[in-house]
Amino acid sequence: MSEKLKPWIWEKVRVIRILDADTLVIEIEQDIGFEERVIRTLKLRIRHYDAPETWRPRNDEERAHGKLATQYANDLLIGRNIKVLTYKKGKYGRYEADIILESGHDFVETMKGAGFQKRESY
Repeated sequence: MSEKLKPWIWEKVRVIRILDADTLVIEIEQDIGFEERVIRTLKLRIRHYDAPETWRPRNDEERAHGKLATQYANDLLIGRNIKVLTYKKGKYGRYEADIILESGHDFVETMKGAGFQKRESY
């Protein structure tokens, strides 16, 4: 029987950089007591989402789609109040994560709904 993963929930998050629409770097603020806070930087891989590539795309059409997806992700995440749920570290040492947007909507569903998921062919 597989154990269901329990996420760690971060509510004080600042998105620093979006690499591709499915990989980003965030800063989280942790309260360590006695009115002290620590800032940590994490690299995330968004779960259940495969964005069009901007790094090593199959062709120019995928690169263009990837750039549009990354810009849309920037518009949704940079400077916004988001909630991040992190899980275990996955491939390449990135934490697997879900993102809840300021609006309360799921980031992945929003991206897919806007047509920003990797296509089978370009």
